Amino acid sequence: MYQHFITPFGAFEKHTFQDAHGNAFSMIPQYGSCLLDLTFQHESVLDGYQTPETLLENKWAKNVILAPFPNRLRDGLYTHEGVTYSFPIKKSSGNNAIHGFCRDAKMTIESIQMDAEQAEITCTHTYSDANPAYPFHFSLKTVMTLRGSAFTMGIYITNLDTKTMPVGIGWHPYFRFAGATADTISMQLPDCQQIIVDDRMLPTGEKVPFSDFKTLRKIGETPLDTGFILESTTPQASVILKFKNKKLKYWQNAQDWRYLQVFTPPHRQSVAIEPMTCAADAFNTGDGLKILQPQATFGGQFGVICQNLVII
Repeated sequence: MYQHFITPFGAFEKHTFQDAHGNAFSMIPQYGSCLLDLTFQHESVLDGYQTPETLLENKWAKNVILAPFPNRLRDGLYTHEGVTYSFPIKKSSGNNAIHGFCRDAKMTIESIQMDAEQAEITCTHTYSDANPAYPFHFSLKTVMTLRGSAFTMGIYITNLDTKTMPVGIGWHPYFRFAGATADTISMQLPDCQQIIVDDRMLPTGEKVPFSDFKTLRKIGETPLDTGFILESTTPQASVILKFKNKKLKYWQNAQDWRYLQVFTPPHRQSVAIEPMTCAADAFNTGDGLKILQPQATFGGQFGVICQNLVII
């Protein structure tokens, strides 16, 4: 049977779910359902915030939800149905807006279900169009499930408005291995094309074949902050990360989540594998952008699978 623990984490509550075999995850519902830790056979594979102070600082946007758009938005501006809207820009991101505004959304727990097979927590947030940059009414739902050696994350947005709304979703997990750096981790990517960007990290419109990590090889000193569009013909696309005898398989729904960003932060202690439903600046380019009809729901799943300290 799974166990559920609630402990203080600064002004928040940390919810931890674990089984008898050292598989566990910890998260903060009140701060965007941020995932703090993910453990398989007693070993953490997630680079998460260790203190309430670093959570609130939210540097590198670790393990948070990116909505209503992921990645960058040129000058913070976009036009929908003839009206132009403006998000605050971030100078450190090339004078662009970045990652929407749901990273710290106050989620409420909708349900917790536990039995001998799995533990699952569902959280929701209702946004009431208070931000003039995004005057649309929607609900955001997250579903985290731990089933033995498998962790699954689902994110879903429902348009509660009477008008259409543009939307893109992303997640920002940072994976790590004990004793490893990005330089010593090997990686294999699915079939994909690289999205070429300019000096502001905005897409130029060009996409080129990418084969550098078609087979498993060390990342080495390669700096990555690179976007890809998947070419998978199967329902799922996977990324493999390997260090010594430990191998991690991350997967995402390749039909709704056709985009992927790989990022090695400057400290190079982890590798971010970021699923996205659209490319950077999609509110302007339309590349993967979803125009969600009233009362419609959009989203999907991704996750990690593990077995015997070798994630397969």
